[in-house]
Amino acid sequence: MSTASDATKSGKLRLGGSNLWLFLLLASMILFGVNTGVATWQGSRLADAGSKAADLQVLSQQLANQGRDAVGGNAQAFTAFKATRNAIEQNVSTLQGRYGKEPGVSGAITTLGETWAPLGKQAGQLVASEPAVLALA
Repeated sequence: MSTASDATKSGKLRLGGSNLWLFLLLASMILFGVNTGVATWQGSRLADAGSKAADLQVLSQQLANQGRDAVGGNAQAFTAFKATRNAIEQNVSTLQGRYGKEPGVSGAITTLGETWAPLGKQAGQLVASEPAVLALA
């Protein structure tokens, strides 16, 4: 009699151990899925920031070249200069608004804003001097 009851107890213990492992497997799979989803979401958000930062590099070089041409009296360069300056301002504003409080990038975005502030002011002065520059050219 004790043999039959020991076999039943042993089977229940094995079943309990199997249930524990199945629960751990299920919990691990759920955790993996959530982790993958969060990583994908965060990656796509920060990909936009990387894209805007890369655009800023290109736009800043264009702004420098267009500024040089505008100071030389090229009216078309002034038009391009204004459009480029507006694109830079929009990108900087977007980066500050969306990612200015993100832990990993907030410092760099703050530096970007601090760097652009005087440059944007100088670009505005160049735009304001357009009539005088074109009159002298």
